[in-house]
Amino acid sequence: MNQYYKDKIMREMQIRNWTPKTQKFYMDGLKYFIQYFKGRKPTEITLDDIKNYVLVLKNHRGQGPVWINMQIFSIKFFYSKVCKPCFDVRDLPKMKVPKRFPNVFTREEINSIINSTRSIKERAILTMIYSAGLRVNELVNLKLVDIDSKEMLIHVTRAKGNKQRFVPLSVKTLKLLRVYIKTLKYKSEWLFQGLRGEKMKMNDNCGIIFRRAKKSPEFVAQALVTHLDTALLVTT
Repeated sequence: MNQYYKDKIMREMQIRNWTPKTQKFYMDGLKYFIQYFKGRKPTEITLDDIKNYVLVLKNHRGQGPVWINMQIFSIKFFYSKVCKPCFDVRDLPKMKVPKRFPNVFTREEINSIINSTRSIKERAILTMIYSAGLRVNELVNLKLVDIDSKEMLIHVTRAKGNKQRFVPLSVKTLKLLRVYIKTLKYKSEWLFQGLRGEKMKMNDNCGIIFRRAKKSPEFVAQALVTHLDTALLVTT
């Protein structure tokens, strides 16, 4: 990618205070887009060219509509904020995303997942996510001072869009957190710490904990009982 365009793209994203993850996703999408039209200036690329490019992503790379729409968003951002196009950016195509119903766990299954964790830290992590409705990035950015035991609130300082919000703190969760905090080896401001007291990294750790707990014999047994009860209710 031309350094001139790269600098302008980075400036526009930083002005909007986008997260590093979002910046990387947009940059990666634009790098592939510009590489595909190598030898042509961005101002020479037409709306028909972009539509053909979307078909290439769909038919030849086998990408799904959600991923393709994100690529289209990055192209729209580029042409609306960085480079003046020869077409109306509002005419850029957008793929229809099929609606999917999420897998909803019963209360018994959720309790079984949490109880199947290997440590008090893992149990505290999953309990916080489920009871307070936290995203992973919100969880790892929590500090000890964000837990308000007097008002029974959790101060989420890094919510979506870098906003702040308060969520209720249950008595059961507070008791669990107090037990967990006593196990911390390092004096640190972070609630969930890494190996040496630093902030726990926002990687797939929470996903690993969740998937491992789902594979446990305790959860499998509980899930079988729950779904068997449901089946009996339906057939009776």
